[in-house]
Amino acid sequence: MSNEIERSIHRAQRGSVLKMVVASAIFLGILIVVMLLLYYPRAVTVEVVPEEARELADYSISDGRAIFIFNRAILVGDQATARISAPGFIPETVQLSTDQKTANIELMPLPARLVLMTEPALPDIEWSLNGISAYRGETLDLETEPGAVVVEINHPYYRPESIEIKLPKGKRVEQTIELARISGNLSLSSFPKGATVFINGETRGQTPLVLDSVEGGVLDIELKLKDHLPVRDRVSITNGNDEVFRDYIMQIQSSSLEINVSPAHGDLTVNGKSAKPASSIMLPPGMEHFIRYQKKGYISQSSSVVLSPGENKSVRLKLAEEKGQITIRSNPPATLFLNDREVGMTPQAFELQTVEHTAMLVLSGYREQVVRFTPDADFPSLIEKTLQTEAEASIAEAKPQVTGPAGIKLKLFKPGGVRFTMGAPPDEPGQRANEFLRSTVLEKPFYAGVTEVTNRQYDKFSNEKNPRPSLPKTNLSWTDAARFCNWLSNQERLEPVYRFDSSGNVTGHNHQATGYRLISEAEWEWLARLAGRSRMFRFPWGDSLVIPEKTGNFADESAKGVLSRTIPDYNDGFPGISPVGSFLSDANGLHDMAGNVSEWTHDVYHLDPPASGTVRVDPMGLQRGSSHVVKGSNFQTARASEMRSSFREGVSEPRKDVGFRIARYVYGEEQ
Repeated sequence: MSNEIERSIHRAQRGSVLKMVVASAIFLGILIVVMLLLYYPRAVTVEVVPEEARELADYSISDGRAIFIFNRAILVGDQATARISAPGFIPETVQLSTDQKTANIELMPLPARLVLMTEPALPDIEWSLNGISAYRGETLDLETEPGAVVVEINHPYYRPESIEIKLPKGKRVEQTIELARISGNLSLSSFPKGATVFINGETRGQTPLVLDSVEGGVLDIELKLKDHLPVRDRVSITNGNDEVFRDYIMQIQSSSLEINVSPAHGDLTVNGKSAKPASSIMLPPGMEHFIRYQKKGYISQSSSVVLSPGENKSVRLKLAEEKGQITIRSNPPATLFLNDREVGMTPQAFELQTVEHTAMLVLSGYREQVVRFTPDADFPSLIEKTLQTEAEASIAEAKPQVTGPAGIKLKLFKPGGVRFTMGAPPDEPGQRANEFLRSTVLEKPFYAGVTEVTNRQYDKFSNEKNPRPSLPKTNLSWTDAARFCNWLSNQERLEPVYRFDSSGNVTGHNHQATGYRLISEAEWEWLARLAGRSRMFRFPWGDSLVIPEKTGNFADESAKGVLSRTIPDYNDGFPGISPVGSFLSDANGLHDMAGNVSEWTHDVYHLDPPASGTVRVDPMGLQRGSSHVVKGSNFQTARASEMRSSFREGVSEPRKDVGFRIARYVYGEEQ
C-alpha cells in the first residue's frame, strides 16, 4: 500500500516538473519570437561566392553583438564583424552594419604548392607555367592557384619536356621529371686542310671532319697544323641548334725579328712602318721584309730579310757619320767659337757632321753674332757675316715708338751727327744774356717722351692718387723727377742714370747709361727748333709772332681775370693747365713743346760761356749743381721773348708751372 502511495507521489512530482519544463520552453519560444520580431529589421544577409564555398560556409561573429541564423546576421548593436570560413578556402572577415541589407564576400581557394625536380639535376633549367616563364634554376618550388597547370621544362642540352599537373587546393604536389640528352652533328673544315682536330682535349681526326650524334653541350675545339698558328674555338650543340658547321683559315706561324741599332734614337722602319729597336717584331714568314734605319747626321742604312715560319732572327745596323764642308768668314775678322769651343779667328774651314752646329762670332766693340747651321753632305757651304757695332745693332733693333713703364709713350729720334747752334745771337729780339751761342753735335739716337709726364704716370711711382690724372705732373723738385727716372729704369732692368747718396741727394750721373733720364737741354732745343724742319726757327711753330690756332696752352683770352697779362686775340680754352696732348703735335709728333708747363731738363744751370771754337757732342752738362735748366713756355706765358725755343731759366725749387719730359739713349758707350 505504502509502495503504491510512493509511486503516486513520484508520478505527481514528475508531472509537475514536466509541466514546468514545457512552460519554460513555451516562454523562451515566445521570447525568441518577440526578439526576432523586434530585431528582424536589423538583419544583414551575407552572400558568399563561389557557390562551392557558400555550400560549406561557416558563419560566426568575431566582434560585436549579433547572432547568425543560417547566413542572416541579426545585429543587436549598430555594427559587428563577421568571420566566414569554408574548407579549402582562405577565411575572410566582413564589417556588418544596420545601414546595409546585404554583405557580399568572396572566399579565395587555398593555394597549392608545386615542387618539381629533374633527373639529372641541372642548375640552369628554364621553367614555364602555362606558357609564362616562371623560374630559372635547378628546382621549381612555388605556390600557385589550384587547378590544372601545364609545366614546360627547357635546358639547351636536353630535349624539352611538357607535362600537365592537377593541383588540389591547399595541397603539395612534388614530382621528379627525367630529361633526355640531345645529340647533333658537327662539321669542321680548314684551309689548308689536314689539321688535327682536338675536341675537349681528345683527338678526333683531321679536317675535313664530320661527326654524327655528338652529345649536346659546350665543345672546346682546337686545330693544329705544322707551320701554322693553332686555332681555338668553343661551340655549343643545343636543342635549338643541333647542326654546327665551322670553316677555319689557318694562319701561317709568325716569325720574329730583333733589330739592334747604333747609334740610338734614330728612326727605324720595317716595311715602311715605324718599329722599336731591340724588341721582338712579329713578321709573316716566306716573304721579303725591308728594313731601314736613319738618323740625322748619319748615313742611312737599308736591308732586307726573309724569315722561315717560326724563325727568330737578330739583325744589327750600325750607321756611319755623314759629314759636309763648311767655311765661316766675318767682316771684320772675329774670334770664332764652334759649339762653345774657341777655334781661332775667322776665316775657318771645317768638315763637320751634318747635324745642327752653333757658331758664335766675338769681337770687342761689336755685337756678338750667333749662327746655327747644318752642313750639307753634297754641297760645300759658306757662312759669311758682317758684324755690327753695338751702336749699329742697337739702332737696328730700336722701334720707332715704344711704351715704357707707367704707360709712357716715347718716340725714337736719330740725330745722326747733326750740327746746330744752341742759344740766340745778341741781335735777336728778346735775347737774354744766358742764351750764349754753343756749337753742338748730337750723335747718339735717343727716345723722347711724346708728352710731359702726367699725374697718373707719376702716381704709379709715388703711390699717390691725384684727382686730375691727365694733367702734367708739376710742383715737384728736379731731384724727385730724377728719382722717378731711376724707378722707371729699374722697372725695365736698365742701368740707372742718376747716382744718389744715402741721404737721397743726387751726386752725379752716368752719361753712358741707357736708363731713363730727363731730356737734355741740347735734345730739347734741337727738337723744338730744328728736328723735322727745313731750318732753325725761333719758335716751335716757326718764326711768326702770331701763334697759330691750337698750337698750345698760353696766357690767352680765357685767362683774363686770372692772370695779369694775357695774349690778345688768342684763345686756347684753358685758363689754367690743360691735360697733356690737348693741342696739335709739332713737326716731330710731340705735344706741348710750347705752352702748358715748362719742363725740367737734365742739365745743371750755369752761366759760364763756352770757350771759342768749342764743339760739344751729346752734351749732358755738369755732374752737380744747385739749380737746373728749365725750357719752354707755359700756360702763364704771355711774352713772345719767353716763347722762343732758345729761352732758358735756372730753377732750384718746385713750381706749379714746371713739369718734365723723359728721354733715354738707345745704346751706351760707343766703341
